[in-house]
Amino acid sequence: MAGCLLIGSNVLLGEFLNGWDTSGMSFMKLLSKDVFFSFPGLYIYFPLQYEERAGEGDGMLVDEHGYYHNVDYFDIRTWQKYNLGIFGWKDLVTAEEKQHLMHLLAAAKRFRKKYLFCDGKKYEPSALSRDIKDYQHIDIICYGSKSFPTHSNYEMKGNICDVSKSKSTREGDGTLNSKCWSKVPGGLKVKIEYAEEGSNHVGLVDDMKVHNLMLDIFFQHNNFTRKSASELLGM
Repeated sequence: MAGCLLIGSNVLLGEFLNGWDTSGMSFMKLLSKDVFFSFPGLYIYFPLQYEERAGEGDGMLVDEHGYYHNVDYFDIRTWQKYNLGIFGWKDLVTAEEKQHLMHLLAAAKRFRKKYLFCDGKKYEPSALSRDIKDYQHIDIICYGSKSFPTHSNYEMKGNICDVSKSKSTREGDGTLNSKCWSKVPGGLKVKIEYAEEGSNHVGLVDDMKVHNLMLDIFFQHNNFTRKSASELLGM
């Protein structure tokens, strides 16, 4: 797994307000803010109030006095109060849009509670669908970086959440801090591999190191197929 968001975070709040740009090129949108608003799967990355979070302190919003606020990201009133997402980029949010957002948040909360929170036993074998012995043949590698200052918290200024920049940072890949990508559920064994020097979140999958890791795992006993795969990867 390369650069996966495995622990709840509010890192995407900036994209919910502005859309997702191509790295370093703000004029090129990969996903618009309208798409972020309407895409159900993107809301599952926010943490429940009572689960482990990737930010510092007791919450991932910190006010000007340094107090942390643990807000409910699955409550539309939170989005309204702090002008998050569509409430930050649209002057008049329609009743239909509010209803749609309520459905999105409810669906995301159900999904996160069932599959990502697991009744608070996320890191225990009981969170798995099968007996933990059935997973012993699987090699799990978490691949990421700790070389860049990476988002931890956003600052609240009154009732406005400033998502233009992070209030505090941790080590990570520039998008996900190391805590986000280095833990897996179910008590499964995992190997941590750090990216090549200079590789950020977007560039991880282009690392020669990660290509070689994949080739070693999938084609360790078939040199002919490995050679063909290497050529496809331009190696």
